[in-house]
Amino acid sequence: MDETLFTGLGVAGPMDGRTIESRFPGGVVFVSKPTNKAWVYDFYPAQDKFYARPLGYDAFWTEMSDEQKLAVVHETTLSGIDATRELDFTKIRSAADSADFDVRALPEEAREVV
Repeated sequence: MDETLFTGLGVAGPMDGRTIESRFPGGVVFVSKPTNKAWVYDFYPAQDKFYARPLGYDAFWTEMSDEQKLAVVHETTLSGIDATRELDFTKIRSAADSADFDVRALPEEAREVV
């Protein structure tokens, strides 16, 4: 099976400056079970980047244009406002539009599967 990978640079949050790969075009939700935290990273293909989504915008995020989303990201997350959210799988799935996002542990917390 030939699988498409969406690859880009992570911006803000724990994945800042790191390469992120996703099997889904929407992005990735990274979770940290030890700290009970999560981060939603939206993928922007025109920039080959995954930006950490700020808190408080999930209810209308899908209705915003990419330009509006990036403006909000620049005014919040990229201006130092923390994008960390509590680990609540129901809310995270809702924020991530469920089927359009990968959900994974942070790389340093992932266990090798044998």
